[in-house]
Amino acid sequence: MRLRFRIVNKTHYDSRVLRRLVAWCIRHAGAEGRTRKVTFNYTRQDRGCSGYAWLNGSSVVMRLIKSKTDGINAAQVLLHEIDHNLGLEHKDMVPSRTIALPGFPADLMALVEMPPKSKPAPDAVERVAGKLAAVEAKVKEWESKLRRTRTWLKKWERRARYYRAKVAAAAQAPRL
Repeated sequence: MRLRFRIVNKTHYDSRVLRRLVAWCIRHAGAEGRTRKVTFNYTRQDRGCSGYAWLNGSSVVMRLIKSKTDGINAAQVLLHEIDHNLGLEHKDMVPSRTIALPGFPADLMALVEMPPKSKPAPDAVERVAGKLAAVEAKVKEWESKLRRTRTWLKKWERRARYYRAKVAAAAQAPRL
């Protein structure tokens, strides 16, 4: 059966390696039937991976540590979260640290963070040009709001003139 899943990688880890990890875990859990979304974020703690998933859902959020992440720990946590997607609650599962991983690929043992893509620091002219572009965008936005406000003001003034005329006409009309 063809695996269907989507990865959202908000870390510096290599997406190809994370994709292989997710594919292996989905196959290992026997959860090939449903399309899954796995989001990878960083965790604030430095103790290991964590995650959460919805019961009978199709989404998993994994939190990886910023330094070198243990691939086995990541796979155990991911399998645990996929089990939640399959409808299992904690009382029905073994702790994630004790999940056996027979046949786990050796090259996934340690997920190594990709070096961040270095951008050259903008010089003073580029920095000021960027600020100018942002200010000009705000001016354009507020000019648009001003035009819309003037249009609404004209509509309400027209409506007020209409009702003033109605009141004046009603006041001059003879009462029966």
